[in-house]
Amino acid sequence: MNNKTRILVFIIGLVSLYLTSCNSPAGSVQPESVGSKYEYEITRLAVTGKVTDAFTGLPISGAMIELLVGSNGGVPLKRDDCSTDQAGQYLVNCDLLKNHRYGYELNVCLEGYLLRHYGYSSIQLKKGTTLIVDFELESD
Repeated sequence: MNNKTRILVFIIGLVSLYLTSCNSPAGSVQPESVGSKYEYEITRLAVTGKVTDAFTGLPISGAMIELLVGSNGGVPLKRDDCSTDQAGQYLVNCDLLKNHRYGYELNVCLEGYLLRHYGYSSIQLKKGTTLIVDFELESD
């Protein structure tokens, strides 16, 4: 397979991921290219953690967590969000191509607190990658 065909197959895979929802079940995507089928294994990126008040250390419920995942420095391919529970815990996830490199960022906001941003430039996804990211929010 030449480089142009590999790039085309990779782009088709990214477009297929973009068109599926973050909450779709794990499985495989099979885009067609030049009369052949290429299978891409999908894995889930899960980000979990706890949000607390920086001054009191108490958990914060109802904080909004936003996960953006994309190619490094590119437009986000996937987006998902959730809010923290009574214990300040959250879990947000997206299904993505396994063994590919992605950039991601997390944003946390709640009225009365300063917006918090956490970004990581690159991550290599393995099967069932789980990241733990805790936040301490400061009052505004």
